[in-house]
Amino acid sequence: MKMADAKQKRNEQLKRWIGSETDLEPPVVKRQKTKVKFDDGAVFLAACSSGDTDEVLKLLHRGADINYANVDGLTALHQGNRCQNINSSHFLSEQLGMTGKQLLHS
Repeated sequence: MKMADAKQKRNEQLKRWIGSETDLEPPVVKRQKTKVKFDDGAVFLAACSSGDTDEVLKLLHRGADINYANVDGLTALHQGNRCQNINSSHFLSEQLGMTGKQLLHS
């Protein structure tokens, strides 16, 4: 008996639903996943901080600014020294010689 009552109530719900405001609303379109794109300068600083020389070279060849500074004014050389990443600092100095650019420092 309870099952028959439940089915009857469900049928009544469906009848009330048809033509309701909610039923008439357009279906929700699924949004595409949002991708975050960081600028080359931020990626360059992150690569220098982590010591990823392959990524640093790739970014420099794509035109990343070796003098790029974050919001605090820290450059890649600052980041390398701050993280005590001697290899990163030495690598950047070598790139300076190869590219003819100057690293800014305070």
